[in-house]
Amino acid sequence: FNLVKGIGPSRLRALWVYFDHNMEAAWNADPQELLSAGLGEQALNTFLKFRKEPNLDPIFDKIQRAHAHICTLDDDEYPTLLREVPDGPPLLYIRGRIFPEDDLALAMVGTRKASTYGLEIARRIATAMAHAGVTVISGLARGLDTVSHESALAAGGRTIAVMGNGIDQLYPSENRALATKIVEEGLGAIVTEYPPGTPPLAENFPARNRIISGLSLGVLIVEAPKSSGALLTAQAALDQGREVFAIPGNITSPNSEGTNSLIQDGAKLVMRPEDILEELKMSRYTLQTKQAVKSIVPDSPEEVRLLEIIALEPVHLDDISIQSGLPIHQVASMMTVMELKGLVQTVGAMMFQMSPNVDLDSFNDSL
Repeated sequence: FNLVKGIGPSRLRALWVYFDHNMEAAWNADPQELLSAGLGEQALNTFLKFRKEPNLDPIFDKIQRAHAHICTLDDDEYPTLLREVPDGPPLLYIRGRIFPEDDLALAMVGTRKASTYGLEIARRIATAMAHAGVTVISGLARGLDTVSHESALAAGGRTIAVMGNGIDQLYPSENRALATKIVEEGLGAIVTEYPPGTPPLAENFPARNRIISGLSLGVLIVEAPKSSGALLTAQAALDQGREVFAIPGNITSPNSEGTNSLIQDGAKLVMRPEDILEELKMSRYTLQTKQAVKSIVPDSPEEVRLLEIIALEPVHLDDISIQSGLPIHQVASMMTVMELKGLVQTVGAMMFQMSPNVDLDSFNDSL
């Protein structure tokens, strides 16, 4: 279906819902049933011609050569946040892997012709997000996208790049090494909804932007003129109920007209990384509350060690440091990251308690 002209994400999702997630049944359905499911006459005729003589081998060959795989709405790997987007893609082509922890994500976008100021701010924010365990989402474009991806990787964090072309092409060509690094070092993924062979057409990028925002709890516009496509990503974020952040810029600089305008319209002004982290914490909590809150398992023995101290009652940061034998600055840093992950809750000034849905037993059983 993804290869049939006239069957876009909305119609594909409608088929998925109508046929109760059974796309094989949709493929074999009679024409009248397909019309009832939402296909128009023209799309139906195109599909029926395609169904008579489908030649999928070249497509699968391209996917295999790109070391990619297909992920559908029914797959566990399909991102939780993107699943909530009404017009989200029913199918993704992915190089690399997307993990549940990537739900804690910030999108960073902006102009391809960034100033020195914009590039430095992007570097600082992406580095801070990586240190806090936040996945950085961007579009692999020149300028701010590139710096956001590179800085997250340099800080040991995860990053996901969303393309507006087929998974068998890496665009722009100068970022092939960056894309390869993201995948081969196991620190993220390259994602697209477009089938192999799709060129990077200008008309693809507005649709690509909704995936960038859909993968994220919030979108940061670092630097953007009024005509920037990054503002479309901000609008997509608003439509999806995501947070929108913006970096204030020089009021005489055309490069900052878009971001300054966003702030005037209500985007959260960002002066430091903590401004973003506080909002993401609240969004993360809301997300966990909306979902059928799954048990959260700590990632390391060090996290378990701290959680065991605060499992029964709130404990002050100083006492956690004393009982764990760890320096207070290390404990403070770990608590910030663990709070973002949903492992701990702040219940007073410098007081922490383990979140009720943490499963310590599962971690111990995995050892």
